[in-house]
Amino acid sequence: MLAYPGTAGGQIAIDPQRPGILFRSIWKSTDEGRSWRQMDGGGTQFAINPIDPDVVFCTSNVSNIKLSRDGGGSWATVYTLPTNATLISISVADTSVLYAGGSPVIYKSTNSGASWTNTTSSLGGIIATSIAIQNSSADVVYIGTFDQGIFKTTDGGLTWRNMLSAPNVYDVAIDPVDSSNVYAVTGDYLYYAVGHVFKSTDAGESWHTMDVGLPDSLNRYLSAVCINPQSPEEVYVGTYGWGAYRSTNGGATWQQTNLATGPVMSIWSSPDSVGHIYAGTNDLGIMVTRDGGANWAPLDFRPYRTVEGYFRQYLVDPADRGVAYAVGLTVGLFRSVDAGSTWVLVRGSDFDTYVSAVAVHPLSSDTLFVGHAGPFGRRLYRSSDRGVSWTDVTPNLYPVGIFQIVFDPSNPMVVYAGATDGKGILKSTDGGRGWSSYRTGLSGTEGLASDVFCVAVRNELPSILYAAQRTGGGVTGSVSKSIDGGETWTRIDSMLGLSNPLINGRYVAISPTSRQRIYASLYSDVQGGKGGLFVTSDEGATWRTLYEGAVDPIAIDPFDPSTVYIGTPFGIVKAIDTVLAGIDTRNERFPTGFVLYQNYPNPFNSMTRLEYDLKQSMHVRILIYDLLGRVVKSLIDADQSAGEYEVMWDGRNDAGAMLSSGLYFYTLKGGPGKETRILGILR
Repeated sequence: MLAYPGTAGGQIAIDPQRPGILFRSIWKSTDEGRSWRQMDGGGTQFAINPIDPDVVFCTSNVSNIKLSRDGGGSWATVYTLPTNATLISISVADTSVLYAGGSPVIYKSTNSGASWTNTTSSLGGIIATSIAIQNSSADVVYIGTFDQGIFKTTDGGLTWRNMLSAPNVYDVAIDPVDSSNVYAVTGDYLYYAVGHVFKSTDAGESWHTMDVGLPDSLNRYLSAVCINPQSPEEVYVGTYGWGAYRSTNGGATWQQTNLATGPVMSIWSSPDSVGHIYAGTNDLGIMVTRDGGANWAPLDFRPYRTVEGYFRQYLVDPADRGVAYAVGLTVGLFRSVDAGSTWVLVRGSDFDTYVSAVAVHPLSSDTLFVGHAGPFGRRLYRSSDRGVSWTDVTPNLYPVGIFQIVFDPSNPMVVYAGATDGKGILKSTDGGRGWSSYRTGLSGTEGLASDVFCVAVRNELPSILYAAQRTGGGVTGSVSKSIDGGETWTRIDSMLGLSNPLINGRYVAISPTSRQRIYASLYSDVQGGKGGLFVTSDEGATWRTLYEGAVDPIAIDPFDPSTVYIGTPFGIVKAIDTVLAGIDTRNERFPTGFVLYQNYPNPFNSMTRLEYDLKQSMHVRILIYDLLGRVVKSLIDADQSAGEYEVMWDGRNDAGAMLSSGLYFYTLKGGPGKETRILGILR
């Protein structure tokens, strides 16, 4: 059973004696993956003792080797390696022998993990992606590497030979019955390296490509290979975008299976109900669930739906919930006017494909922004007629790809964009007509491929932003914070291990109820590399791990902020932040005895919610003003005790008449203090 892409590489481990038992990150399943429970421990990759399957090893926290003797019930760190350890494998022939490591060393233990020695010092530095041990001998080992092909030892690591010089080897598997048969899969989407299945029938001395039936595309990237131990002619490979393929004749030909839902590249939480989630996948387009992930269905993009492209973003027009936009990195920009039932391709002269971001201006549904991040072009476009015509608004910054576009919630004339090519953060203060680049404090310099993948703005303090950068061009990824509207940045990721150039900062998200609580996701470009979902409530001084494994997008459930949905190479994972309910950050938020939050939704059409917190009892007045400073609505005028409050407003003035579209101010006056914010009405 190939439960998820990456099975053979160890991202999921199957009990060899009880195949219904699976391990993944900090989770364990006893029913073939239908349900999962969180373990008190766990890690990145697992090695299960084939003789005594209650003995399980795993790698965790970059370099720790953990051991459980009760099938994952409890875990203890038994050794900390000197360097990165993302891979681990145990010998079938001698279960006291293990190999572990990653970049730049593979280590060996001959005493069940009690001590380890460097076995690859003769190779210099390697970036290992997989370890395969021959079933009949603990001394015969293959190592797949990211940049140097495949190495093999027949003497337990004393000497190594390069057996295949193909780059981007992501997984290696040895036939458990006939060890002369060895498979390897390659390909890398970051470097546009076309993937292949390689097979050797002479223990690695010579290799042949076995690609018949696989997608005939330059975008073919292979991530995992797995051999059925009961029938070695049955082989599975996981692809980056087409799900899993199966061969029943030892790789001579391949057929696509029904497993075609990963990787998940993007995920969004709908604000209308609990458990309403959208996910962008490589091969099924945008999937939707309305029951928290129990059941998924695809949105229909016919006739444009294609397995060759994935969707990065799904956006609902804030002024008209029936209008939605979706961007597919290789299939373009789509618009729906019937809540997603049907879709029309929106064409631009320069971005029919490789659209990476879309945004609708909060005060004008006619005004759209589109980011282009393809190998040709890389610009930010603006339309004032709902996509009929487009203008390049960043000619002075070319080339600049865009991964995300967000608005200042208190002032929609301020727009931010996460940029590529070392451009850092782009900022506009005139509604997106003119843009400037800011990168002071961010990783990299102009021209280097360190991309700002995600930007998040604090609603109640919009001068505070957070950004995640992915690695590239020899520049490390980062998670950073700005307190001056994005002009300068300070890294807050010192405890996340982002000094490793193979680790990406991918997404950041701010808790809607505990504003000091920041989530960050990490993703490794090397299979088995460290990744995960992390949370901090002290500006990065400490981070707590909520999930281990590669994580891309983050979506916080607006109705239950302790529930965080994440996209992983295995599909959607629901993470529960068990600490959130016990956090009290009120004392951090009351410099004037109260805090007034940004209204939501903003702008609004029929109803909006204003929230505020009081540290102490006081007389409270909340007033709405027009742009001339005239009071148009008094919402609150009362004595109130300390606590958290919200008030709904339907956009009517004190006379009961609907106010017209435009910008308004709302002010909370309490004791000697006053706070004012901006809201928008869109009729």
